[in-house]
Amino acid sequence: MAERSASGLWTALKQRFERLKYTVKPRADAEWIRLRFADFKMVGEYNSALHRICTTLRLCGTEITDSQKIEKTLSTFHPDAVQSSRNYRQGNYRRYSELIDVLQVAEAQDEVLKKNFVAQPLGGSSRQEVNALKVRKPQQKKRGRKGKKKGHHPPPPRPG
Repeated sequence: MAERSASGLWTALKQRFERLKYTVKPRADAEWIRLRFADFKMVGEYNSALHRICTTLRLCGTEITDSQKIEKTLSTFHPDAVQSSRNYRQGNYRRYSELIDVLQVAEAQDEVLKKNFVAQPLGGSSRQEVNALKVRKPQQKKRGRKGKKKGHHPPPPRPG
């Protein structure tokens, strides 16, 4: 840009990025519509995607409120987690950050439970105790007949 004054530069930049928002905003709106909590394995991944979309929309002049973020999150839980969604709704969160903090704590607790289960599955301890009581006799190596090596025969007796 060949602008020399601050106001001229500001006007040129504003015009350039004003046009850009007409291509960026529809894409961000579509991402917001498609965004679902159930599509992410980790709460942090969902939170990151939500903030990226909200930042893009804010740059385009659309502000997403905390109540919209909370509603988007709770309404897009996996169908198997409907009861969890209801429980979180009863928390009456006013700030999105509070909801995400609670979801991350629950996720961390779930991970601990999963690791504990993998480390010792249900009923695993009783089987280990039973196996620990069994004493095995050491196996002896089998050799030929009566302890002699196979293929070794004594010489025949000599007549005489």
